[in-house]
Order: sequence, then C-alpha cells, then structure tokens
Amino acid sequence: MKLTLNSIFLGALLAISTFYSNTSHADGFKLTACHGCDAENTKSAALNAYEITQNGISYVVDKKNNSFRKYTVYTEWTNTGDHNVPVRRGIERTLTSLEQEAGTELLEGISELYSGKQYRNSHSGELIADIVIASGPNGDSAYDFIKTSKMRSDLYQLHLATKVNAFSVVVNSITSKLSLGSIHLKDIKLGIKLIFNDDSLLTVIPNPQTETYDIVANSARESDGNTIPLSKAVVNGNYIFSSKENTQSFSQYLGYWGITLQWKHSCIPVTVSCVEREGGGLICLGSCM
Repeated sequence: MKLTLNSIFLGALLAISTFYSNTSHADGFKLTACHGCDAENTKSAALNAYEITQNGISYVVDKKNNSFRKYTVYTEWTNTGDHNVPVRRGIERTLTSLEQEAGTELLEGISELYSGKQYRNSHSGELIADIVIASGPNGDSAYDFIKTSKMRSDLYQLHLATKVNAFSVVVNSITSKLSLGSIHLKDIKLGIKLIFNDDSLLTVIPNPQTETYDIVANSARESDGNTIPLSKAVVNGNYIFSSKENTQSFSQYLGYWGITLQWKHSCIPVTVSCVEREGGGLICLGSCM
C-alpha cells in the first residue's frame, strides 16, 4: 500500500492528539456517586462526571456497597474513516492513604446523616430515605409543599438541620483532602422522599446553603400517580383522576398558577387535558371517561 505524505502526517497527528488526550493534566477532581451499583455502572458514573472532551479524576462513593473508588477519566480520539470522534475512557486507580481516609469519613458521614431513617438505593444509583409527613400548620400535601417555601424550610429544620451542619464539617475535611472545590448533596445523589397524608409524594435534595429542600424535577406525584407540575411553564398534557377530591385538589393547585380547570363535578373518573389557547395562555378541560 502506498503511503502519501498527507496520510503519514495525519496518522502522526492522530497519534500525538490521542497521546495528549490520555496524558494531559486533569481538568479537575470530581466526586459523584452510584449507590448499589455494579462495577460497570460505577465506572459509567465516573465517566459521566465529565464532559466528553474533559480529563480528570473521578471519585465514586457507594453507601450501599460501602465502597469509595477512584478513576482517571480521559478522552481518546477514534478514527472512524471519515473523521475522528472523542470517546471517554476510564481507568480505576489505587487510592492513596489520604484518599482512603477521606472515603471512610464520607461513608461514615452519610450513615450519620441518614441515621434513624429507612433508606434504599434507586435504580439510577441514588440513595433515598423515606419520611412520612404528618399534617402541619403550613399544609399536608405535596401541593402545599410545592407552593409554600416556609413549609419546605420548616421541614428541613425539623428533619436535617442539625445533621446537615455536622455533615458540613465532614465535607470541609473531604474537600481539602481530595482537592475538591465543593461538594453538593445532589452530586453524591443523596435524596429524601417525602410521603404525605393524602398519599402524594415527592423527592427532595437538602440544600445547606439555603437551608431548605430543593424539589427534584418530575418527582412530585399526587395519589392517582399523576405528575404534579412544579411551575406553570410545565403544565401540559393529560391527567386522570379517580375521585372528585383529587380533581378538586388539582383544580385548586392550578388556580395557584392562575389557570382555571373546567369540569363537570358529576364526572368520575375525570380526564383533564391542558393545552395552549390560540390567543395565548393555558386552558384545562375535564371530561368524563
């Protein structure tokens, strides 16, 4: 096969760029989590901590398996024939004694943060604790929780304030040992599912900076299993309600966003459809199933 000067040059350039991607200085150090994960998914979590062309060190914590792992993440350019495409790669590394110490501190800190609570790992690698919420002065449903900032901050103080403050001490120690800029609970996938008296529920992430709960997108459900929109901008699609009470609760919640639900109160079950008006704005209509 005859080699042209251009092909030799391009091959050399590809080899140099691949070498550079594999050996260049890390863009940073990141901490992520994959609770209850196998080796393959743990490695995937490490890779996904970085953008496709970034290099760095990923630490992955797994409370379920009581493990703390370290990966070098880098980009390798692969020639497909027409062009080069970036592919993320990862190599597991041995932890230093200081990194082992930091991992142990983190696992113990998570245990203390969730002590006294039943927790489990989700299918996507989060660690979720379930808390049943009794009726209170600020409300007793997921609807009330979404609408009322005081309810969110009060429950945060009741459940976690003292423990989060203690956990923050652990975090400060770990960030120093691992050269991390900061650690957020969402990065290490620590969540709480709040279950209300009316069987509505949602998942939240504790936010130590604002001292409240941040609601995870698309996690809120009312008792019929319908997704509760967190803002007016995401009110759309169809909802099915099995009772007048559930339909009325949703109607009142829409009213909070300035949206009217038109429906016959004699209809059970009810299908609610929310669509954009021709002249702008939303309209929600309920019909008998």
